[in-house]
Amino acid sequence: MKKWEIFLILLVGMMIGMATTTSAQESSSLEEAKNAYRARQRAVFETREQTANASLTALPTTDELIISCKNAKNTYRAAEKELSAIDTIITTNEGDKAYQHDLKQLRAKQETLIATSKIKASGTGTQIQQRRELVIQLAAIKKERAALEAKWVREDRPPEQSAYMRAPYYPGEREESSRTSIRRGGWGDLSGSYQPPPPLPWEFSVCFPDESVKEPPVNEGTSKVGKIVPTIRTVYFIPKGGVQPDLNLLRRRMEQARDWFRSKGIGTFDFSVSTKTGTKNASYYQEDVWGRVTGELGLTCDNEAQGVSIIIVPSSFKFSDAIGLGRHCGVDYSAGFSGHAMIPINILKDEYGLSTLIHEMGHAFSLPHVPDDGRPTLMCENGGPQFVSQAILLQEEVAALRQSPYFHQ
Repeated sequence: MKKWEIFLILLVGMMIGMATTTSAQESSSLEEAKNAYRARQRAVFETREQTANASLTALPTTDELIISCKNAKNTYRAAEKELSAIDTIITTNEGDKAYQHDLKQLRAKQETLIATSKIKASGTGTQIQQRRELVIQLAAIKKERAALEAKWVREDRPPEQSAYMRAPYYPGEREESSRTSIRRGGWGDLSGSYQPPPPLPWEFSVCFPDESVKEPPVNEGTSKVGKIVPTIRTVYFIPKGGVQPDLNLLRRRMEQARDWFRSKGIGTFDFSVSTKTGTKNASYYQEDVWGRVTGELGLTCDNEAQGVSIIIVPSSFKFSDAIGLGRHCGVDYSAGFSGHAMIPINILKDEYGLSTLIHEMGHAFSLPHVPDDGRPTLMCENGGPQFVSQAILLQEEVAALRQSPYFHQ
């Protein structure tokens, strides 16, 4: 065999070897790229599941919600019965003036209990609905992920086997959704001479749909869309010996805040403006402005009847690391049934006063801080935008605010 023939054979052999090696490398790179893509997709699903599970964990359990419904109902029924008995005595004009005065005080107490139980029932109903939505969302995420995994299995199998593959069935998806439904409490045996009590107010309609009025009356205290419309209390706190403020400033700022929330599609709200004089001098409250002022006003998270309050304090009252404070009595994004905000009057007056007011109101309505991602988000952890015209609300914030009983159309 001639030299050039040997050389040609070796050259062809080398070319075939190189082609085989290149094909194997390309195949390996393609497989790696595919696996990396699938890993990223799985990570996205895991993040979505973790987020939904975290929101679900933050809510009370189903059993806790059932107990909350029953407690609200028991409180309402007891107060309703006591109120009826008090009214009967008052109409008879029995007793002296002191007795009549005591009866009126007792009546006011029962009315407060009734209002509190309605807010509690409505708030629990909102949490029940949130829990149901999250369970459905989790089931949808699992179903979507299962379908994608099944698709990848089909892609990896030889063509002749693909026709026999089906998306896996996950038993319990529907059962999980149904298990989260609230067990309803009845009134027991209605036989004999027992007469059932009158229907519960519409605020109980989620907790006890069979025992409640389905639609709210359109009158003072309710809106046409059927939401409780309690009043946001705006209070100027005056230490002992302090100067009376100009309440018109408070009214203007609250009206501007109302206009802003309306412009964002949340709705409007009702508010009152008043003053409260403290029992101590200013120096006493300055040692712990938030704790001592809210304590004297009785604004604790132990009683949801306190509602939402905006407290304006004198300019001399300082916070250690903030220009305003806000607190919600519950979990984040839970519709804001009870919470408080506090702002010094000088902050309220300046050019950033409105944005500060709305930011702290957001906290009172259950909105937490969100990370600074470069957007002018209202609840940014760095304080939010300086001018309220620039502020935006995130989707979850809009959803929470629209569930709040304080907003109506």
